[in-house]
Amino acid sequence: SVVTVASNSRITVSNDGVYHVKTTLQLESTNSSSKIVSIWLVVNGTAQINSAHEYVIAGSGNKDIANWNSSLALSANDYIEIFWATDDVNVSLNASAASSPRPAVTSASVAVTFVSNT
Repeated sequence: SVVTVASNSRITVSNDGVYHVKTTLQLESTNSSSKIVSIWLVVNGTAQINSAHEYVIAGSGNKDIANWNSSLALSANDYIEIFWATDDVNVSLNASAASSPRPAVTSASVAVTFVSNT
């Protein structure tokens, strides 16, 4: 099964099947207030029922990982996207440049793996 990325956000599968989706986002708070961050899956432009997860982050300069796994039955040429929203503009997805001895830190990563035929 082939998985491709188009338009910087659409992850498209080439075959029918069940796929495992692992998402990791690095959040950063830029002020002391508590913020709610919601993250959810969208398939072919439609938000998936019960796919949203909420995370709370607070504290200036604090970082936290939003991480979850999901399984989806997809058809050939379906695409998925990861959406996020927050109730406060003082939170962002944070990436960090490499700094010896560690490599760079990505702000987001998504892995899509074929599991089985439907």
